[in-house]
Amino acid sequence: MQKVVNKYKDDKEVVFLFIDVWENKSFRKMQQAGARLMKEKSYSFNVLFDVDNKVVNDYKVEGIPVRVVIDKKGSIVNMGNSSNVELEIENAKN
Repeated sequence: MQKVVNKYKDDKEVVFLFIDVWENKSFRKMQQAGARLMKEKSYSFNVLFDVDNKVVNDYKVEGIPVRVVIDKKGSIVNMGNSSNVELEIENAKN
């Protein structure tokens, strides 16, 4: 995903939200583990923490990882783990 984030970093039509879910840890422990991973992998994106599983419940996530692509109108155009996220993004932009 870092490569895709880099590709679209200057595209104002594309926003990435990475959300850490189902950790069953306190916010502080999730934050510490997330920061450690981000540093180890040299990721430049931010991660949000779903400590109450609200995102999981609202989007009916059944497994992770999962990618949700939402178009300009706020409609889910793809939810899953396909191998071509760039195509998904381009389709959502149209």
